[in-house]
Amino acid sequence: MSRTATRALDLFDCVVTAPHPLGLMEIAEATGLDKSTTQRLLTLLVDRRMLSRDPLTKQYSLGTHAYGLAAAINTRSDLVALAAPHFVRLRDESGESVSLHVPDGTHRVCVDGLESRQEIRQVVSLGESLPIHQGPSGKAILAFLPQPEADAIVTAAKPTAVERQRIAEGVASLRRNGYLHTEGDRSPGVRALSAPIFDARGVCASLSIAGPADRWSEERALMSVDALISVTGEISRGLGGSRPSLARDEPNPAHR
Repeated sequence: MSRTATRALDLFDCVVTAPHPLGLMEIAEATGLDKSTTQRLLTLLVDRRMLSRDPLTKQYSLGTHAYGLAAAINTRSDLVALAAPHFVRLRDESGESVSLHVPDGTHRVCVDGLESRQEIRQVVSLGESLPIHQGPSGKAILAFLPQPEADAIVTAAKPTAVERQRIAEGVASLRRNGYLHTEGDRSPGVRALSAPIFDARGVCASLSIAGPADRWSEERALMSVDALISVTGEISRGLGGSRPSLARDEPNPAHR
């Protein structure tokens, strides 16, 4: 399997880096593989839409799925570039850690962030991957995914009745207010605020502020809601996205 994967990647690299579409024999000669092996692996890559084959010229070029992956990478690169300048403001205004998360199938991954200056703080674990239904950062994404996709993710997770209720309540709050405030949702003793970020295709990330609940009280946390909503809105606009209509726009409870 390792040898097959290596050969398939060699073929993909050969086609992607070529200045023009290539035919079967050109690819076989460039990679040093025999014709039958090359044909078999090319068929696999075409089936996966990593490559495409012109029915007239019989030549191979980059496939639609590969273009989609490239677009996703570019979006994430733009996302981090747009979000990072706001981390200091959110960290300093709240006094707590800030983290940026993106969806990855049924999971969400922490791709950037800035930790609090406090000695006791919520750690920003870059690269951490967790099920998307767990914690406010994931729920902020889950709430705005297409309904069939969100339902499939929750069903596959096989949550307990208590977990399912917590997911439903979090999703409802996000769709109603545009942010989620939690205490001990995933980690006991941790308070968090999370809000979604959108690009032109829909929800693409979430931004969270989190800290110890005994220091970052509910009142202090809610004072950061406006800043979080403002920042996620600005990032979304920079990505060509916008916040969808909410079930009900409520005033910030901190202002009541």
